[in-house]
Amino acid sequence: MAEQQKPVAPATPVEPPKKMEFRLLGHNYVTPDLVAKVTGKAKYAEDFRADGMVFIKLMPSPRHLVAKVTGKAKYAEDFRA
Repeated sequence: MAEQQKPVAPATPVEPPKKMEFRLLGHNYVTPDLVAKVTGKAKYAEDFRADGMVFIKLMPSPRHLVAKVTGKAKYAEDFRA
C-alpha cells in the first residue's frame, strides 16, 4: 500500500521590490582607469614580476591522468617538482 503524502502549505507570496535604484544604468560612466587602458599604461596581473617567481606551463595529456617529468625538463636549471 502506498504512503499518502502530507499536504504542503501554499507558499507565502513575495512582494516585488520597490523601485530599484540603478546608479550607472542609463548614465554616462567613465571608469577611473580608462585613460591608462587606452594609452597602454595600465598594469595587468601578467605585467607584474617578482624576484624568485616560478613559471609553469600546464600540458594536459589526453591519454594519461598521471603526469611525469620527461626530456630536458628534468635537467633544467632550478627545476622544481
